[in-house]
Parts: sequence; C-alpha cells; structure tokens
Amino acid sequence: MKKVICTIMILTVFATFTGCKQRYNFSVQYIRANQISSLKEIEYNSVVLVNSLWQLREYYSENCEFFDFTIAHDNIISFDDAIKKYDDVFFEKNTLAVVLLSEGSGSVRHRVASAVKNEDRIDINIRRRSPKVVTDDEAQWHIIIELKKTDVPEDARFSVNVT
Repeated sequence: MKKVICTIMILTVFATFTGCKQRYNFSVQYIRANQISSLKEIEYNSVVLVNSLWQLREYYSENCEFFDFTIAHDNIISFDDAIKKYDDVFFEKNTLAVVLLSEGSGSVRHRVASAVKNEDRIDINIRRRSPKVVTDDEAQWHIIIELKKTDVPEDARFSVNVT
C-alpha cells in the first residue's frame, strides 16, 4: 500500500512540474503560395484557424490578391488544388490550422514535427530543412495542418516554433 501511495505522489509531483501536454495526431500539406502584393501587412509565423468551408472560402477571397494561389512549385501542388479536398463533411469533424511562413530562399523546406497542447495554447513545432546551396528567391508557405475539431477550441491560441 505504501508503494502505491508513493507512486501516486511521485506521479502527481511529476505532472505538476512538467505540465500535462497533449500531442495531437495530424495530417499536413505544404503549399508554396508566394506573396504577390505588399499592399497588405502579412503576419508570418502565425496561424489562421479555419473551422468551416465558409471560413476557408473567406480566407481565400480575402487573400487571393496577395498570394499566388494558382501556381504549383516543383512537386508541390498549388493552394487552389490543395483546398479542393475540403468540404462541409470534412469540417463536421475536423479543422485546419494554416501556418504562414516566409523564407529567404525557395530551397528551404519544412516538416511539422509536432502539434502539442501546452496549457492554454497549441504549440506547432516545425523543422526547417535547408540544402547547403540555396537559391536567392524568397518563398512564402501555407502549411495546412488537419486536426480533429474536438482537439481544438474555436478560440485556441497558437505558437509557431521554427527551428
């Protein structure tokens, strides 16, 4: 009995000091959609939460004059093609966290390492992959992360960590 009580106490102390973090399962699409206009201030390393098809269409219409959503790059589909798979049925149980990134080179690629609930926010951790020799063109990315709607509150706060 003493061992059980000690084990519970140790686990409680450990959980208190480390915090309870929940890792999410997700699917991801990496879409290069270069900025084509500087008329709007774009906040990069940020997340746009999309909870419905209507919100996705609204995001598209509000940003299509600032990003080139039509062009595919290398083996990467266009934003237009990427969002065709989302419909009302998808959004019944799922949501999208769209991460906006800007890189100094089009050679840089990314990998979402994790999406973790950390107290009152969701931390999205992204690994940057860069070859030894890079191009000098700038590139903007829409990283579309598919999450279960039950995992993400509508008023969720996000942090984006790119390393």
